[in-house]
Amino acid sequence: MGIAGGVDTASDAPIGVNERMRKILLEANRGRSAGQRIGALAKLRPGMFFKPALPRNVEPRTGLSMGEHCELMAKRWKISREAQDALALESHIKLAAAYERGFFNDLMTPYKGLARDNTLRADISPDRLAGAGGFRTRRARPSTTWTNAKTC
Repeated sequence: MGIAGGVDTASDAPIGVNERMRKILLEANRGRSAGQRIGALAKLRPGMFFKPALPRNVEPRTGLSMGEHCELMAKRWKISREAQDALALESHIKLAAAYERGFFNDLMTPYKGLARDNTLRADISPDRLAGAGGFRTRRARPSTTWTNAKTC
């Protein structure tokens, strides 16, 4: 048995182009001559530049978000909501204690007024977790705010 963890960031979320524009740009990139490239790029229309493909919070190979993956994992391993709530509560308590004792003082640099993790809920309680909605069936407690906005 093993436990794995990871991080994600939304500070530089990619904004893709719409599908029609993407195909034109790929065609231009595949062009072997300047004429082929210009011919492909001539298909671009001004309106295409104002219809970006907004970022989606999904894993590109599965089409599922972290919350959806968490849901599947919790079902497969039969991890109860109560167990997830207990882990989330313990995590928030430990993080709050680490901030209080100065653990992060030399590890983090305040930026634009933000000096600590803004998803920490030092005042979290079992009742608050139990009433919080999470992703779909409320299993994504320990996940990020992208997948679990209600617990924030």
